[in-house]
Amino acid sequence: WVASLLNEEVRVRNNMTLEKFDAYGRGFMLALPDWRKLVLALERLQSARGMEVILVAHAEVKTENPPEQKQGFQRYQPKMGGGRVAASLFMEWCKSVLFCRHEYFVTEGDGFAKAKGIATGNRIIHTEWTAAWDAGSRHGLPRELPLDYAAYAEARAKGQPADPATIRAELVALVQTLTLTPESR
Repeated sequence: WVASLLNEEVRVRNNMTLEKFDAYGRGFMLALPDWRKLVLALERLQSARGMEVILVAHAEVKTENPPEQKQGFQRYQPKMGGGRVAASLFMEWCKSVLFCRHEYFVTEGDGFAKAKGIATGNRIIHTEWTAAWDAGSRHGLPRELPLDYAAYAEARAKGQPADPATIRAELVALVQTLTLTPESR
């Protein structure tokens, strides 16, 4: 919803019609400085209050056409009114890009019966990139988590690297315990 408000502000400020704004993604490029201001404002909020900022976006299915492949395929992408430009900006800024979905399975169909989708009722967080969606994390999260903030926070805390000074002290101590024998020289 932020995207539609931001894009409308940029459209009005530049005295553009909707058609001109949408033409060739021109309006989205004009909106990029405003998206960057939003990122900086969120950065200041994190620093000033020591809080975690969580952004949520719906997903949409888009066709990906990689240049090295003969055929395109469909994948989920963040649905943002700022187009791929805004989505890329936020995905680069975020410490974690997570893809959440309902867990389901598809049964095999045969000549007479159609395949059926069966939902388990579970909701899952995916933390790694696949051909089907974007995801990734700088927190060392496991590949999948239940969609539950407590489970996410616990996994994030476990995956955090130690303080660099602590790691360096441990490495120095380990190096000091090493003794080189004549055979290893």
